[in-house]
Amino acid sequence: MSIAALIVWILTALGGLTLLAIWLAGGGLRQQPTHLSRFRAPVVFGHMGLAALGLILWILYMTLNTVGWGWGALIAAVAAAVLGLLMFTAWRASGGLRSTASPRITGLTPGQRAAARTGGMLGTEVPAEHRFPVALVAGHGLLAALTILLVLLVLLTPL
Repeated sequence: MSIAALIVWILTALGGLTLLAIWLAGGGLRQQPTHLSRFRAPVVFGHMGLAALGLILWILYMTLNTVGWGWGALIAAVAAAVLGLLMFTAWRASGGLRSTASPRITGLTPGQRAAARTGGMLGTEVPAEHRFPVALVAGHGLLAALTILLVLLVLLTPL
């Protein structure tokens, strides 16, 4: 089951890296000082860093068979999940669930909205996180929850 946790963790990381790439390509770092983006770089990179740390600790646990590394991995994963839930809540509150089909932007023509959706407009008219595909966000979150569950089961199962 520890290998299953590792595989699911890697799949979760791939989904997260894809979301990060979309956010960066959409100007996520450039939008930080504005009111448009609810994501802040320290939260985004803290989430990623904690998840990566947890993955490294899990690999150490599997390699060295030392329970302490496993519990460290779980703690890092839970901390990453808390930051992930904060970002999900902000994304949802800002209309992220609707934005991939039709961003809610006032004062723009339908053509301008389409250009903003695809990143064709200059500036920061649409928060970078509004370009996230809903299925990718949902899949990333579900895989993260499954990762934490599998890691916990491995650590609580007697050998």
